[in-house]
Amino acid sequence: MTYPAQCKVLGRWLIFASDTWDEDYLDLLEHAAIALGAESRGELAVGDIQASLDLEYSRSVALFRFAGFNEKDEMTGSGLAELGDDGSLEIQLSFDNGDDVLLTVRRDWLFQLPAVQLGFTPSKSSLALSRDALAISRP
Repeated sequence: MTYPAQCKVLGRWLIFASDTWDEDYLDLLEHAAIALGAESRGELAVGDIQASLDLEYSRSVALFRFAGFNEKDEMTGSGLAELGDDGSLEIQLSFDNGDDVLLTVRRDWLFQLPAVQLGFTPSKSSLALSRDALAISRP
């Protein structure tokens, strides 16, 4: 697959729920998020997991392999990010050790603003908004 011009899953998404992990774990080191970017690359930060993603896309789905660290241990796996009819994104992670996790995410509108595209990168302290404040309904 290649990058489609109308791919709707690209962007930065906030992870706000999991079928396995509680909210305290999700935001353990930083705000839990997944970035699905152009050029077949992405990043995942959730709990104590930091990983790089190698992506393949269609219009409403991204398939990926990830590699990174869980605390100090190396870990790898695969994932699927699928856009629902309501605009939500569901992410399934399958770790190569056999664990599976389902994540519920919503688009991070703060990082979709033009200032970010012009090179403005907010500091972590400026992102200390609650998830409720970022839950702005968008068409």
